[in-house]
Amino acid sequence: MSWWNEITKFEQISYIIATASSVVLLVYTVLSMLGFEKSKADDELKLVSFRNFLSLLAVGAWLTIVFYKAFKQVFISLIISVIGALALVILVNTVSRIFLKKYKTTEIDPASTVGLTGTVYESIPKKESGKGRVIIEIGGEMKVFPATSKSEKKLTYGSIVKIIKVIDDKILLVEEVTEE
Repeated sequence: MSWWNEITKFEQISYIIATASSVVLLVYTVLSMLGFEKSKADDELKLVSFRNFLSLLAVGAWLTIVFYKAFKQVFISLIISVIGALALVILVNTVSRIFLKKYKTTEIDPASTVGLTGTVYESIPKKESGKGRVIIEIGGEMKVFPATSKSEKKLTYGSIVKIIKVIDDKILLVEEVTEE
């Protein structure tokens, strides 16, 4: 670790922040994909969120390291890094909003999905103890619907499911498709 002793305290602090925030962001992302994060409202994206804070911190710290190596000026590297990190977070948020609009549920009768298969988009709790969401291709377009399951196990992101029936005219009852 002689390289560690050869860099400035500013670089050491930047590396610590960059590494720690990147690891926490990675763990947070994996846990979200596994269904441990519940959104408070469907299709809600906030500019100020824990995920965006972690992204801003990680990207900003890595950019600070890169720009400090290029300019050897703390102030310049911090300013450019903050601007770059903010721009990246705003860009990702904007692209995510566009993506969600494309996959947002439209005025399709949920009853028309019975018998179709789809993919779990947001984990579905076991034994009808909560709701998740599934993506179904209908008419060449991907549509998102709220769903629940009677399964004895939680259906996780990416699981293939079949729509069995519709509950309360809007929630799909699904079961996992098992390979035979």
